[in-house]
Amino acid sequence: MKKTILENGDIAIKAPMSKMRVLVLSGVVAVANSFGPVTGSANEQLAAEQDAEETDIRGILQASQKDADEDYPNGKDVKLTHFGYIGSVSTAKGDTIYVADQRGVITGMLAPRGLNFIACFDAKYRFLGKVRYVSARPLWCEGSRVFLFGEEHTSLGSGNVIDLAQGWWNREIKSVNAYGSYRKSEQGGADQPATALKSKSEGDVKQTHAEEIKKRELPACDPVATAKWLTSLYTLQEGKLTFCAEDSDRLTGQIPVAAKAKVSSDGDGMTIDQEGLLPVQYRNQAGYQSFFFINPLKHRNLADDFVPYGKDVAVWEDSSKFRTLGEALYTYFTGLALKKPDHHRVEDVLGYPADYYVWEVGGSTVFLKAYQGNDTYGLMLRVCSKETELGRAEIARQRSRISGAKSSAKKEVFEGWGEPLEMTND
Repeated sequence: MKKTILENGDIAIKAPMSKMRVLVLSGVVAVANSFGPVTGSANEQLAAEQDAEETDIRGILQASQKDADEDYPNGKDVKLTHFGYIGSVSTAKGDTIYVADQRGVITGMLAPRGLNFIACFDAKYRFLGKVRYVSARPLWCEGSRVFLFGEEHTSLGSGNVIDLAQGWWNREIKSVNAYGSYRKSEQGGADQPATALKSKSEGDVKQTHAEEIKKRELPACDPVATAKWLTSLYTLQEGKLTFCAEDSDRLTGQIPVAAKAKVSSDGDGMTIDQEGLLPVQYRNQAGYQSFFFINPLKHRNLADDFVPYGKDVAVWEDSSKFRTLGEALYTYFTGLALKKPDHHRVEDVLGYPADYYVWEVGGSTVFLKAYQGNDTYGLMLRVCSKETELGRAEIARQRSRISGAKSSAKKEVFEGWGEPLEMTND
C-alpha cells in the first residue's frame, strides 16, 4: 500500500484493485477493503461502483454472442478486432436491450475487408441478433434509440438512428437531428452534423423516409416463380424422389440456374440470386440437400453488392412472401406424398417458434421449416435420402430435435406467417 499527500492536502492511497477501492471526497479519504466497510454516502457510492465493476457486462455479452452466433469471428476466417459495450435501451414495454459494437476483418486478404455489426441482447444477456454496418459505428444509447456516427444503409432503409421501441424484431432505422450524430446533407454534400441541417420535426423526417422507400423501385422476388424453380428440381421417377439437374442453362453444384444468375460459393455451400426470384442459400451434403430462404440475408464472405439489399427490403416490407412460397412447396410435396404431412409448432431452447412439416416421399424424408431465429427468419427446405447413412442420420437428428422441443401456442411463427399451411389451388 502507498500513501501520497496531494498538493491540496488530500490523501490518495494506492493498493491492488482487487483488494481495495479508494474514493476521495472533499478532503476525506474513503477506503473499502476486506477488513471492513466504510459508512455513509461514501459507502453507497463505493458499493455502486463495485457492483458495476463486478458485473462485467461486456464480457457476458461477448460470451453470449460467441456461444449463440454461428458467424462469430473464429480467428481463422474472420479475426475479431473490437468488441465494445455501448449501453442499453428500453422498449415501449419496458424491456431492456443491451447493445454492443463488434468489429472484425476477413483474414487472408491483401486489403482486409471489415465485417462490422451492432449486436443486441435481451435483459438476460441472451443474443438477439445483429445489424451489419460499414462505417456508421454506434455511438450512444438514449431511450429506445441507438445513435450512429453517420448515415448507414441497411436492409431496413437508411438513417442515423436504430429505434428499438417495438423490440428487436420490429426495429426501425430513422433519420433524426442529433448533435454528434450525422446524416446526409439535404444539399447532397458530405456528411454534416445533423444540427447544421434544415430543421425538421421527427414526424416529418419519418414521413419523408417512408415516402422515399415507397418511391424506390425494389427488385422483383416472386415467391410463386421461386417455388416453380425449386419444385422442378424434385420429381418422382419409378417411385423414388429424384433430385434433377436437367434441361438447365447452367449447372452450379448440381443446381440448374438461369444464365444470368449470380452464384457465390462460401465453402459450405453457395448463395444463388436469380433475376425475379427470392435469393437462396444452398448446401448439397452427402445424403441431403438444404435450401434456406431467409431475411435478412447473411452475407458471409460475399461481396457487399452480391445479393441486392433491395430484395431484403422487399421481403421485410412484405414478409408474407415466405408464406406464399411455403404454401406452394406444401402443395407440391403433399401432392407427391398423396397425404398431408406431420405438422409440429414448437419452440427452440431460446423460445423462438418454428413450424415443421414432414413428408415421406419416394424413399426420402422432406422437412419444410418456417422459423424465427436469433437474427433471421424464413424457410428451410431439407430433402434427406433414406438410402445413405448420412441421410438417415440427418433424418434422425431432425426428428429428435422436433420431438424434444416444447410445443408452441404462438399464433404465428413470424409476422405474415399466420396459421399452419394448407393446400392451395395455385
